[in-house]
Amino acid sequence: MEALTGNNLLIALIVAVAMMELINLIGKTIGTFRDWRKPAEENDSDVQKRLNTCEQKLERDFKQLQDVRNGQRELCFGVQALLNHELHNGNADEMARASENINKWLVERK
Repeated sequence: MEALTGNNLLIALIVAVAMMELINLIGKTIGTFRDWRKPAEENDSDVQKRLNTCEQKLERDFKQLQDVRNGQRELCFGVQALLNHELHNGNADEMARASENINKWLVERK
C-alpha cells in the first residue's frame, strides 16, 4: 500500500496522459504526411489535363492559321490576276482560274 501514494498516482496519471498525447502526435504526423503527398498526385493529374487541353487548342489554332494562310495566298493570286487582266487587256482564263480557286477555298473552309 505504500506505493499508492498521492504523488505516485499523479505521476502515473501524467505518464498515461503523456503516452496518449505521444500516440496522438504520431497519428497526426502520419496524417499530415499523407495529406502532403495526396495533393501532389492530384496536382499532377490536373497539370496533365491542362497540358492536354493547351495542346489541343494549339493544334486547332495551327489548323486555323494554315487555313487563313491558304486563303490569303488565294486572294493574292486573285489580286495578281486582276492586275494582269488590267495590264494585258482581258486575260479571262487567268481571271476564271483565280475566281475558281478563291471559291474553292471559301467552300472548303470549316
